[in-house]
Amino acid sequence: MSFTITVILIFLLASCIIGGQLSSIYSTGHYIDVLTFSNLKSWRDAGPRIVLSSAAITVTCMLLTLAAALLPMQKFCRRHGRAMLLCCLVCLAACCADQKGAFRNFNHAYRSYLKQKDFRTDPEIRRIQQLIYGQNETFGNAAPAESVPDLRGKNIVVIFAEGFSAGWIDLFNRYRGLTPNIDSFLGESLYFDGYFNHTAATFRGLRGQLTSSYQTEGGYYRTNDGLGQISGEKLRKKLAGNLVSVPHILEKNGFHTYFLSAHERKEQLNLMLETLEFGRVFGADDFYKGAQRLTDRQLFSVLKDLVSGGRLQQPYFLGLYNIGTHLGQDSPDEKYGSGKNILLNTIRNFDDAFGRFWSSVRDRKDLAVILTADHAAYPSDLYNLTFGTQRSYFADRIPFAIWTGGTGQRVIDAGGRNSLDFAPTLLQMMGIKNAFNYFLGCSLFSQECRWRFQYITNIDDSFWETPSLRRLSSRNEDDREIMRKIRDFYHLSENVE
Repeated sequence: MSFTITVILIFLLASCIIGGQLSSIYSTGHYIDVLTFSNLKSWRDAGPRIVLSSAAITVTCMLLTLAAALLPMQKFCRRHGRAMLLCCLVCLAACCADQKGAFRNFNHAYRSYLKQKDFRTDPEIRRIQQLIYGQNETFGNAAPAESVPDLRGKNIVVIFAEGFSAGWIDLFNRYRGLTPNIDSFLGESLYFDGYFNHTAATFRGLRGQLTSSYQTEGGYYRTNDGLGQISGEKLRKKLAGNLVSVPHILEKNGFHTYFLSAHERKEQLNLMLETLEFGRVFGADDFYKGAQRLTDRQLFSVLKDLVSGGRLQQPYFLGLYNIGTHLGQDSPDEKYGSGKNILLNTIRNFDDAFGRFWSSVRDRKDLAVILTADHAAYPSDLYNLTFGTQRSYFADRIPFAIWTGGTGQRVIDAGGRNSLDFAPTLLQMMGIKNAFNYFLGCSLFSQECRWRFQYITNIDDSFWETPSLRRLSSRNEDDREIMRKIRDFYHLSENVE
């Protein structure tokens, strides 16, 4: 009987892995990756369709294994138990040996996840990184003044759209009427084309852009010690004060800084934002009693009231993050066409909500609105099917548009530079000078400042070079060097425990 149980357990384990891989292929179009493990605890954001289908596929695989094994295999295992166990092990070994197989992929993703999770900062490396990257910079002083939008004296609103690739916008895809409001907005804005996300997902994306940095720590882990799970006290101890952020610099220069999140106030994402030294972080339940999430329409309605209601002290910088365009969500309000494609529904709904806000401030001369993203869209099967792409990596072009009161459209080719450049570009437009920082990026208006960091997207233990989106290889000497530098920077972006 012990052999029977052993064989069944081996089959169950194998079926669980296969079920997980099948559910990943069904929902994203490819095998499980490191972010799958990292984001297990944020399953609510994935939407009920993905959660239920993934659970159903995995459980079905396990039930089929039990049904096939329990009854017919008992007698067989009594007589041929050792041979059966040996065959199972040989079969599993053969499957694991397949470089592109489900088991090998699962093993690689899980080991990379553990490596990332177990990262610990080294005090000496941290001290060296502080000496290397610490700088008191005058932002973009090499760029001619007439080429840079002047945001001095204006209140600033920055919209970090959840998982929003530039290819979602009508101007860059085959659809019409999907993003008419964003199209109109771009027609009156400065827009950076060929601009990429430098990391993902949201925790890294928001913190990385507001500090111009890379970091290894993600949001969620099964051991409940990711940035999205630890207490506010632990979060502050781990993150606060080790990097210089945009809100920190702006507060030193007379600005009042705010962030509006679609999550409830106690959500760990909001606690992370507080460590960036925003003067006030608003959550869903600040405006809707007992609310855990705000729809995009609700969120932009709140934004409209904040901007027009006198609740914010001027001059101010306000960041915003929505949740309605997250992978797996569907729109509760606007639909696109027949409404059958949930991805198109969420994009159309975001555009409608954004348009309602923008139309209310379009005549304001004291306001600048910036539209960008926390990171690119996740390369799900639905995404690739909808937009006719074959992307399998979490790196893509994202929007970066600056509206300063309807001065007409202007397009600048970013040439593959990435969102590490967001912070220095913003500060140059705002006329901020002589701010101490550890920024890895440079202003997009500067043609003289060039670092290879500006062309590298790093997520977990994977690296891509933009704009070609070539995956870096440890067998290439130049690639090894830049990967080593980025990993070294992790020591600076997180505090010693």
